[in-house]
Amino acid sequence: MPKVLKNFISSFISCILSLTAIAAIILRIIQLIKCTDPATGHIIHSARGTMLYFYLICAVIILLTAMLSYNIKDCVNPFEYKSNEPLAIFSFFAGLSLFYDFVHQTLNLYEYIASSSQFQVNYIIPLALVAISALASSFYFFLLALYFISNKYDFRQLKYIHLMPTLWILFKLLVCIVTYVDERYAEEAFFEYAVLIFGISFFILLMRCIDDKKLSFRHVIFTGISYGICALIISVPRIIVFLAKIETYNVSFSSITYFLTGIFALIFSFSALESKYK
Repeated sequence: MPKVLKNFISSFISCILSLTAIAAIILRIIQLIKCTDPATGHIIHSARGTMLYFYLICAVIILLTAMLSYNIKDCVNPFEYKSNEPLAIFSFFAGLSLFYDFVHQTLNLYEYIASSSQFQVNYIIPLALVAISALASSFYFFLLALYFISNKYDFRQLKYIHLMPTLWILFKLLVCIVTYVDERYAEEAFFEYAVLIFGISFFILLMRCIDDKKLSFRHVIFTGISYGICALIISVPRIIVFLAKIETYNVSFSSITYFLTGIFALIFSFSALESKYK
């Protein structure tokens, strides 16, 4: 197949992927405003059909992301760049968002302890670990920003700090597990599992990018774009609803943290791309 045609196909897939992600975000906004019970956060029974549309759109997004990442032949490890200002900027903002998540989860922990006469240790411990790992991840992303803006600074020797984003996502997954809602209409709670699974996969591969030069960047790009888009789908509608001052169900996660770490994942993934395709 001619190179021009392959480039066209990849560009076409990217375009359709972007439009599909926008469609999912719009649908989630409509669901939050008109189809969600503000007391429970569940989709109301009369709007249960919108859940099928949402899951189908998300399945199409993952399929398109897989097609796009498979079509890529040559990539560049972003850690090999001498400097990368976009990555430096969004690493810094991701660090700020994780510091915000540290504050947010600390307040969640305080409110839970203050309002409960009997504590669930299996909930308090993971929540506390989320807060601690969010603070450590914030420090990690600030170091990452320094690395991408100046080739004089190399943080590759700090091996254990690279685990922090993965641990942050893992502890968030534990919190979701211990607060599992056995309700078929809890669409947002179920979708957060997808966000976290893609997040764990991406941050593990991000950690491997530092030293493993033989790593297939198709996997990095697939998980990075998947996490980035899913993070935007779960966060952007809540940010818009919050700015519009529309009352809705409060959630334990920080929308701004998902939003900015998702943007980082997208920027990192597209920074790995070259204009060559298989």
